[in-house]
Amino acid sequence: MERPSKSWQDGRKAALERAERKIIDPFEPLFVIYAAVCMFFVVGSLRFRLFEFSIDFTWIEAIQVILVAFAGIMVPILTGSVLIVHLASRRLQKLAGECR
Repeated sequence: MERPSKSWQDGRKAALERAERKIIDPFEPLFVIYAAVCMFFVVGSLRFRLFEFSIDFTWIEAIQVILVAFAGIMVPILTGSVLIVHLASRRLQKLAGECR
């Protein structure tokens, strides 16, 4: 079996790098959003577990409970999204590395 030509390898590598720039790079802020949501959820849930609250439940505490609950719902959703983007990025990098 013949090895692929140099121009075919260069074209394949350029296509893979372009695919990574067009598909993977726009999702890079997702990693920062995921880290922020995870930190907000952990800090919020620890706050509600460690500190006692008075009988009077204020609007601010109600909003905090809702936001922490929303962050708790978003963590598994964002985990799946971040894993898919990471695995796709690794796969494209591996395929681009084979072109050398």
